[in-house]
Amino acid sequence: MLELIDSLDRIAVLLIHNDLDSKCLDWIMPIVRNPLASLPLYFLVLALVMRNAKEHYVSFMILSIVLIALTDLGSASLFKPWFARLRPLHDPFLKQYLRYLVEPGGEYSFPSSHAANHFGISFLWYRLLKDWTSRNHYWLFAWASLICYAQVYVGKHYPTDILIGMLYGAFVALVIYGFYKRFVFVQVPKSDSENASTASSIAIENNSNV
Repeated sequence: MLELIDSLDRIAVLLIHNDLDSKCLDWIMPIVRNPLASLPLYFLVLALVMRNAKEHYVSFMILSIVLIALTDLGSASLFKPWFARLRPLHDPFLKQYLRYLVEPGGEYSFPSSHAANHFGISFLWYRLLKDWTSRNHYWLFAWASLICYAQVYVGKHYPTDILIGMLYGAFVALVIYGFYKRFVFVQVPKSDSENASTASSIAIENNSNV
């Protein structure tokens, strides 16, 4: 089974890298995976937090830092040395068919730290922003997916590296979000005026039903 998955992974990398390639993508994808390219998105998310939940800004920053620390530490320092799966660009067979659009980087690829970090932070930010803005910011997942595709396109990862990295990142985000909701986040109580208004409305409704 593992051999079949490995074979399918190799086929997928060659298909994406050589058959679905273009000069335009050869230029865009290395930029997409560069952390600096995501700076505008980070500023946008910070602006949303400051506008809609300024009182939670410190919590937002702490939770984000903790998540990145855990996903990066787990994927890069624990799982990659444990599984020791060579990157496509380091694989003796595959590298002869791949174009070096980026530096090969570290020796091992499983799971993808980019996928773990970006899907983890996307999932966490999605949940927090939904709580604070009452809106679904699905575009966060589109951003993370594009970065993950770029990782396969440039030959840094196999699809299963991406998939497991995504699941690991989402799991860490779920744990952190659950901890935050359970032990940290406190709903702002209604003011006395709001309580009085609510009580008056109930009283009026009850009188009208008599």
